[in-house]
Amino acid sequence: MSILDELIFDRTEPGRYDWRDFNRVGQAVAYIADELYKSGYKADVVTKTDWTRQNIQTRQQMEQYIQNIQKLRNILVYPPGAPDAPDTMRFLTFQRANDIERIVSILDTLLESLRRIYMRSGMPWAYAGVGYYIPEMTYVLCDSEGVVLQDEDGNTLTAR
Repeated sequence: MSILDELIFDRTEPGRYDWRDFNRVGQAVAYIADELYKSGYKADVVTKTDWTRQNIQTRQQMEQYIQNIQKLRNILVYPPGAPDAPDTMRFLTFQRANDIERIVSILDTLLESLRRIYMRSGMPWAYAGVGYYIPEMTYVLCDSEGVVLQDEDGNTLTAR
């Protein structure tokens, strides 16, 4: 079972957001940041995953916690209706607590979708009724705008 399977975004009433929530989200953020890096994205997050019941969160720690969520939220385009990251942890509602964990979950879904649309190079492909042969390219990304190829030197070729 993945840490992402443990995310909670269906709270229905006020409760306590405690050290277990901070650890769970911190671990999920670290995991997603690593997956983003593997997919060519940079997520400069600083996570803390060793909270205990005795810890008292500082304002700086809570600002970093929210900044991590905001950074993840800003990396990819989210679907309509996806929540925005909270501006602060002050007066956190159960809905905003749900939003924090939903953002991480949605990003995992978006990353999985991106992985599925990468094509292997060195093979013939058909895209929108046009045939392509993609030689020696590092990766290919198809989106609504066309096909984008990138080689190891960072040179790109776009077919629209």
